[in-house]
Amino acid sequence: MTIKEQMEMVQDALNVWHKGVGGSCKIANDEPNLFQILGEAPGAPRTAILFDEEDPRDAENNDISGRVDRKFIIAVSRGRGFKLELGKTLTEGVAGGLPMFELVEQSREILRKLRVTDVPEESVPRYYGSKRLQFQGITTDAYAVTIGLPAQIPDQYENE
Repeated sequence: MTIKEQMEMVQDALNVWHKGVGGSCKIANDEPNLFQILGEAPGAPRTAILFDEEDPRDAENNDISGRVDRKFIIAVSRGRGFKLELGKTLTEGVAGGLPMFELVEQSREILRKLRVTDVPEESVPRYYGSKRLQFQGITTDAYAVTIGLPAQIPDQYENE
């Protein structure tokens, strides 16, 4: 699968989830665009996908196998709302929406269930973790779920 195909697979899975919780998932071009997406239409959960990096899965053998791990950051935001105690939105939700931690956990499980078809023996995503999302050193009202998806890149000796 190409980077584009993998991003679309992630986006499609999250958009199905968004049908139940509201909001939508979009592909981000870079970090400023990611935060722009998260700020659209306050009040609804948002997710944005950012391609982060591609690394060989077998670095010790100079990537002879052509297997790579593509890392994606999926930003999750619950939209805006108001509570007198701001921390309660993490566990109680706001304006009838799900609490932030539930949104992060649900999106994490959707991402962990993805399967890549072109590398059947390594089809399961790598879950790198979830953490507060920061932009230019400032913590935001969003969390980042990071996954790695396996891919088989073209054989470098194929045309020799």
